[in-house]
Amino acid sequence: MKKVLFATTALVATAGVAAADVTFGGYGRFGIKYDEDASSTDLTTRMRLQIDATAESDAGVVFGARARINADGDGTTNGAGADFNGVRYFARSGGFEVGVGNIFGALESMPGQYPIDLGLTGLGYDYTAFSGADAYTSTGDGALNGVEVLYSAGDLSVHVSASDMNDRVAGYVAYTWS
Repeated sequence: MKKVLFATTALVATAGVAAADVTFGGYGRFGIKYDEDASSTDLTTRMRLQIDATAESDAGVVFGARARINADGDGTTNGAGADFNGVRYFARSGGFEVGVGNIFGALESMPGQYPIDLGLTGLGYDYTAFSGADAYTSTGDGALNGVEVLYSAGDLSVHVSASDMNDRVAGYVAYTWS
């Protein structure tokens, strides 16, 4: 009788909990890469699995998290295995969002900051104005001590971020004219 009562109590206690929406995405790639600095030609591979989970409260606030499992292989890592990255947690309501953990980073998310990366591996981000990204990273911990606030309304978007990764506070304001 005690077991039935406990199971019924547990069922009633969890009845009001919203079910989370969990999505999986990702890709895999492989090819041959020539590194001019090392004068070597090697195989390059990547497998990425992205996991996004969200749940909405009765008040309409969306809570969520994003994590990735990433496995890279090239001439130096030789497919060293897959790793989880640091997780980004967020809460969103209307056009307002607060993110913590492995943040996107305001500078890295700024419209027009990065041109389209061409080629198999994107060839890195050697053309950026700031080194040492605070941005969401698929390898290791990322900017685990980051916090960011994003707001958008119509054509206006604002993004402010702070991170212990590079001891940086950054922000941008963007508006699109039609």
